[in-house]
This record gives sequence, structure tokens and C-alpha cells, in this order.
Amino acid sequence: MFNKKDYMSSLNKARRKRNQNPYVTYLFYGLAGIAAVMVLVAVVVFARKQATAFSEWRTERAQQQAEADAAAQALEELESQKESESAAEAEAARQIWLKSRQWWMLMAISASSMCRAT
Repeated sequence: MFNKKDYMSSLNKARRKRNQNPYVTYLFYGLAGIAAVMVLVAVVVFARKQATAFSEWRTERAQQQAEADAAAQALEELESQKESESAAEAEAARQIWLKSRQWWMLMAISASSMCRAT
């Protein structure tokens, strides 16, 4: 049934396992736990740095967008000012043209009245 040699080898194996220093096993468990905590801390630190970098990038992007909007608004104001100035110049030119036309019409009327009078 049982072989005496197998039985003795299984007893010796059990005795060796029982007589092992348990602190070595606990040491490995402790080191594995410390390594797991260090990995967790590294992941958290990396994530916080990424979140901070993203937040800074978003802030810089918003500032750039605000500067671009301000520049676009200033450009629009400048263009509207130029348009209003050109409109004012066009109106002044129109008034001058109307006055000169009125002068020519008055001259034509006075010339025709002079021609009729004679």
C-alpha cells in the first residue's frame, strides 16, 4: 500500500517546510506590499502632474483665445472706424459735387435767362 521510502520522503518534506524561517516569507510579503504602495504613489503623482499640466495648458489656451478675440475686436473697430471715415469722406465729396452741380445749374439758368432777355 504505502511505500516506506515515499512515506519517509513526504515526512521529511513536511518537516523541512515546517522548520522554515517564516520571517523570510513575511519579508517577501512586506516588500511586495511596499512595492505596490510605491507604484500606487507614483501613479497618483503622475496623474496629478498631468492634471496640473492640462490645467495650465487650458489656462494658456484661454488666454491666447482672449488675446486673439481682443485683437479681432480691435481690428473690427479699426475697420469700422475706417469705413466711417471713408463714409464721411464720401459724403463730403458728394456734398462738394452737389454744390458744384448746383453752381453749374445756376450758371446755366442765369445764362438761359440772359439769352431769353435779349
